[in-house]
Amino acid sequence: MKINCADAITMIAGKLCVSVDRLYALYNEFLDDNLYTHQLHRAGRFAQPIVRKQLPELAAYLDGRRITEDNWQLELNAARARFGDEFQIEKPGYAWQHIHPMHEPILQGKKVIAVEISETRP
Repeated sequence: MKINCADAITMIAGKLCVSVDRLYALYNEFLDDNLYTHQLHRAGRFAQPIVRKQLPELAAYLDGRRITEDNWQLELNAARARFGDEFQIEKPGYAWQHIHPMHEPILQGKKVIAVEISETRP
């Protein structure tokens, strides 16, 4: 799977360097899933060590770097200058466990309320 430097920093450092639309597309493609918002945190925690292992030089470079809301673009440009803007990573395949989006909060001990929507209108 081809990713760019902003994708890699997002996956390795857990700092959002891509648009929200790209974030969903990135993790959905990497995990062959269709994630909901509440599943992104688990996806990021799962993907991080896998991508770090596949891109060890970039991961080592990012260790100790403080990427903030104010400097993320500068850090991204510095990483691009040093490592380029295209990386190839392997998908984890079967290792990712798909959990139905409505079951995941229940498994996390969160309260889920079912709402019935009527087809009839008053």
